[in-house]
Amino acid sequence: MHIKELYQDVLFEDLDYEFKSRLDKEKTINWGKSLAAFANEDGGTIFIGADDDGVIGGLSYEEVDQTKLLIHQENERHLMGMVKYRFLPRNIDDTLKKFVLAVEIESSEQMVVYNNGDYNKIVFIRKDGQSVPASPEEIVQVSSRKKSAGFDRNILDVSYDRKAFSSYFAACKEFRGDHKQPTDKALVDAGVVREDGKLSFGASLFADACQDKNTAIYCRFYGGFDKNAGVLDQGDYLGNLIGGYRFMKAFIAKNIRHGFRKNANGGQDEIISFPPTSIDEALINALAHRDYSISGTQIAVSLFSDRLEISSPGSCLLSRDAEEYDWNHIPSIRRNFAICEMFSLAGLMEKGGSGFLQMEKDYAPYPDKHPTFHDYHDFSLLTLFDLSYQETSSTPAPIRMPTSGQIVFPHLSGYRPYDEAVLLFCYDGPKSRAEIQSLTSYESPKGVIENVIRPLLLADLLISTNPGRAFNKKYFTNKKKVNKIESN
Repeated sequence: MHIKELYQDVLFEDLDYEFKSRLDKEKTINWGKSLAAFANEDGGTIFIGADDDGVIGGLSYEEVDQTKLLIHQENERHLMGMVKYRFLPRNIDDTLKKFVLAVEIESSEQMVVYNNGDYNKIVFIRKDGQSVPASPEEIVQVSSRKKSAGFDRNILDVSYDRKAFSSYFAACKEFRGDHKQPTDKALVDAGVVREDGKLSFGASLFADACQDKNTAIYCRFYGGFDKNAGVLDQGDYLGNLIGGYRFMKAFIAKNIRHGFRKNANGGQDEIISFPPTSIDEALINALAHRDYSISGTQIAVSLFSDRLEISSPGSCLLSRDAEEYDWNHIPSIRRNFAICEMFSLAGLMEKGGSGFLQMEKDYAPYPDKHPTFHDYHDFSLLTLFDLSYQETSSTPAPIRMPTSGQIVFPHLSGYRPYDEAVLLFCYDGPKSRAEIQSLTSYESPKGVIENVIRPLLLADLLISTNPGRAFNKKYFTNKKKVNKIESN
């Protein structure tokens, strides 16, 4: 018997129908993915008891019951999102001993994700009669079709434990205006923890022990204006979102220009590469609106001589191209409700979404360096331009190498153009701060002390001749850690 004899409109597998002889109890993803795919599309029906060609073998009454139970278990264990379905068994003969079980799946109001364990989450869609993983572009399309792209609001089978969020609550005390920690009731009221104590996926990304693969962050500092210039410093991160924020901020801070320069009035002007509030807004924006359902991706922080680029997986879900919006009127569309609520409760994000407005305000005095924002459908890219960079300037470099020879020493992380010259200069005898400063482009004593001398002292590569703040203090190279190779 062929399936069309029971269902006249069903001829073969397509976008709406799929056939299964039996459901595999061991490899449930082989059929569970179709529950997710139909829910992500316009719905559909799985006919269980018919082979791939539509030929009916049927299920016994006991097998029908077992199949129903297996589908319920799959829905609870592996499907993140609301999947609604109903069972419609139909006997294939008059004996009522063999049946075809039709499983009708409704289209879901939000995107459904298949959790395959080990933080491997996949979005499935229907193509040519098969359930296949969606591309990043297709995931964006599914998200935009749904009433809510509430992937991070899915409830996990994990109970909330306040002790497991120590880093999050420490951040709340640090960044909230009232310096208080939100209560457990506040988390429930915000919708990030369910009343029965179960944790949302979004909230789980703030747990101390979070190691979700899709929290990955790659930071790179390039020695020029593009990625061909070579990497001078790099760092990778995997872990909870508060840690990710701190990691990116620390990486940027150690690799940007800072210090003071003399002004025309005889005073000093602070050198600022990027407004601190703009950096904060950019980093939180990347973490809060990232699409965590796209596996194998990462936030990328790229620091160049003249700019900072932050790319985040996932479209910004705008109805028009980002370039068509005025920065004062870019709508705030929350992909991740729970994550945004967690950042808001921690005092790191305004509920109204004022990040672009803050950047607009910070860069208002520098119209020629206004930030840019681009949406490339599968990722977004925010660029902040370096306020200390001048077209005629170049990356700071030692003015001169003070003596011949070559040294071997443990290099410090980050871009440090003066370390070799200073250590070589101080190798054969103590030198004063003023003498060391003459090798650099720093115009203030504080700049050379903070950025050149102190890091070398802390690394025990330089040693001072006098303790404390002695006026006649000098510095010499620690020959136990630095070796000099004389030139021939």
